[in-house]
Amino acid sequence: MISGRFVPAAAILLMALGLAACAGGAQTAPTAEFAATPTEGVTPLAVKFTDQSAGHVSRWNWDFGDGQQDESRNPGHEYTTAGSFTVTLTVRGPGGSATKTRESYIRVTEPYTEFYLGTRDGPQQMPRAFTAGQQATVGFGIVNHEGRPVTYWVRVAIGDQELARTAPVSLDHLGLSEQTVRFTPTRAGANQKLEFQLYVAGKADPYLSPLYVWVDVNAP
Repeated sequence: MISGRFVPAAAILLMALGLAACAGGAQTAPTAEFAATPTEGVTPLAVKFTDQSAGHVSRWNWDFGDGQQDESRNPGHEYTTAGSFTVTLTVRGPGGSATKTRESYIRVTEPYTEFYLGTRDGPQQMPRAFTAGQQATVGFGIVNHEGRPVTYWVRVAIGDQELARTAPVSLDHLGLSEQTVRFTPTRAGANQKLEFQLYVAGKADPYLSPLYVWVDVNAP
């Protein structure tokens, strides 16, 4: 004789469904990953962040490194101060959470313009003596780091006497222009301040402090 406790078929079915649910409910934690563009530039810098995490993710938390956070999946963020910023993304899902940190990922600088005599390969050996009435030539360079197109021109002067003025040149962000300017000193004298003044369109005063060299202008 076989004896034992009778288990209803309905109970067996419920037990089987419960075991299947438990087996199917186990989930692994997601893996956090992201990218951004651009990662460097001048203030204000607008950056687009893209979530590249793997796995089941239901919540996102971004820390942009400048005191600001966001909980959207693919946020945009504007950096308004210069510096290097570490960005952290934390993702959460049914299987747990994960974090990705990129150290000094976003680099932001203040807008500025490079203005120099000579070339980027090296400074020009500036003449320190000229002859009145004779033409001289000096090279200079401009690099735009303003984050926008800018039109520049250069004025050459000794004291209140303008010796030359270059044609305007328009440069996009990171644009470079290296030129030569010709001028003719006319007033003889020792220890005169020869200035190279950089101007931008729309501003009456020099954009930067002038570059200068003390020179002697000899009588012919």
